[in-house]
Amino acid sequence: MAAATAVAAAAAQAPSVEFNNTRITEMAMQWVKPDGGESLMSYFQQVFPVAEKYGVRALGRLVPEEALVGDLTPSVIGMVEWPKLESFDGFMADADYRRLYPQRDAALDRLIVTHLRPIEDASVSFDPDKVYELSGLWIRPDGGRERLNDYYAQIQPIASEYGARSLLQFAGVRSAWGDFLPTEASVTEWPDKESWRRFLKDKRVVALDQLRTSALSKLTITRCSAQATGH
Repeated sequence: MAAATAVAAAAAQAPSVEFNNTRITEMAMQWVKPDGGESLMSYFQQVFPVAEKYGVRALGRLVPEEALVGDLTPSVIGMVEWPKLESFDGFMADADYRRLYPQRDAALDRLIVTHLRPIEDASVSFDPDKVYELSGLWIRPDGGRERLNDYYAQIQPIASEYGARSLLQFAGVRSAWGDFLPTEASVTEWPDKESWRRFLKDKRVVALDQLRTSALSKLTITRCSAQATGH
């Protein structure tokens, strides 16, 4: 019975998605119109074969549910990988893609596309039952890095007490569409919403807010659910 349970649990695990720090991770933040769902699905079915000519690879989706800091709450954040920036540029110039602009625009109220580079390689299994915290950090040039490292050294052991796992860290590369380009971005996994909320209320965490604020000129934190789509 125990062996059968272990096999069933292994089969239920989400597939691993590989993030490569020699390649570009794109986050496409999409604000879908109330009646745009079907148009967006049709758009994706047509656009992905075009993008595949330029080496795109689907990584996963984050679905924002609550903005803790800032107002970054698109309907969905699609994550894909490009071999290099020029691959994306070639895709953008492709006539087959440009013909799909009207369908894309009919489905979306707003679109932000940001290119990031993983700080290191990572293998990630997104679990739909867990909570994911997406953070964007704009680091101050006047000693912000040192203060942020000090903050991390103190906050990470506390976060671990609540079951948090740092999954992904990115360096900002360019804003391809819109105005979201943090110095760094990160994705942290939490066991559940209550663990995340208890962490935020921990007195030790609250006491470190001033140190974090002194390191950053801007911060966004959004709670999300996630789904792997890598292949």
